[in-house]
Amino acid sequence: MCVFKRIAEKGDIYVDKEKGEKLKNGRIRENISWVLIQELEESYDITILLNKLMGLIKGKEDVLREIKEIYLGIIIVSVIIEIENNEVPGILIEEGVSVLMARIGAEIDIDIYVLS
Repeated sequence: MCVFKRIAEKGDIYVDKEKGEKLKNGRIRENISWVLIQELEESYDITILLNKLMGLIKGKEDVLREIKEIYLGIIIVSVIIEIENNEVPGILIEEGVSVLMARIGAEIDIDIYVLS
């Protein structure tokens, strides 16, 4: 059983990535990873989307810290923002999000892509 099933809920999309897997750029994956994916959603405010993501994490902090400790892992919350028609969304990370991220020892990665 995938360790990630301990925190994933019915309907969540998650992906197992195996150590040693060959990546598209020709490199070899050095670590095992589990990825929780939210569906792409249109929004002009990252806060709304982060709050939905936090809903998936809240109450699972102990399990996430345990997994991180057992597997010597890192937790990265990655947000991808796609900008169309120069419509830049509001970007604010509220205190509750940063506190929860600190509680599980997570990093936050925000990638912004301007689509033409």
